[in-house]
Amino acid sequence: MPQLEVVTRYLRSTGLDPAEVIRVDQYQHTLDLSIGSLMLGANPLNAELAQLTELIRTDMASHGVEFAFGRYGEARGSYSGEAFGGASYATNERRTEHLGIDIFCRPGTAVYAPLDSTVELVSNNLSPLDYGPVVVLRHKTSDGQPFYSLYGHLHLASTALLVAGQYIAKGDKFAEVGNEVENGGWTPHLHLQLILDMLQLGADFPGVVYPSQMLIWRQLCPNPALLFPLEDIEHFDASPAPQGLLKRRH
Repeated sequence: MPQLEVVTRYLRSTGLDPAEVIRVDQYQHTLDLSIGSLMLGANPLNAELAQLTELIRTDMASHGVEFAFGRYGEARGSYSGEAFGGASYATNERRTEHLGIDIFCRPGTAVYAPLDSTVELVSNNLSPLDYGPVVVLRHKTSDGQPFYSLYGHLHLASTALLVAGQYIAKGDKFAEVGNEVENGGWTPHLHLQLILDMLQLGADFPGVVYPSQMLIWRQLCPNPALLFPLEDIEHFDASPAPQGLLKRRH
């Protein structure tokens, strides 16, 4: 992806100062939801959604936090639905690798545009364990290179007035986080993803991919913590890039 360096340099540039996507009280509490996680333990049922939701809520309560983060590049065992099965082009593997960052929070939490944006698409993906209500915003660098941010598992009513082509200013609220009934059946959270090329996939753009293809997808979907107001974003990455590669410039 030749535009990877252009977009990452822009997102790290001095003075860009993206608005907070969700106005959290801290960026410290990350959850280990990976295969082999100590939090999930050895019981395979802990990867099932009902038990996983309870474990996440218990963990957040024990740490006294209202917000927690699921990591980018994490291999997870919770993607057990039919949509994540089947063979890839080369191997009989499942989609397990997470391309976004999850922000776990209460349903109804406001979601804001990190940068000046145009609505690329609005959809309600109704299949179980899909995005549910999803919005993609289009942005551009200072030299006109387009890129996108995807927001999954939203509150349906909060997206009702959005239409493709609509302008949204940096810092404007445009959606809310949905609950389990409408968000695809997931523990309430926002799935945030950066995308350099939509590949004409529209609302079916994947948020979870095959392990054998992850190196390619990392080029197409860099760490969305580049949108966070932090210098060091590597602790959001379950398989971090070389030291210092993704630090924001000052």
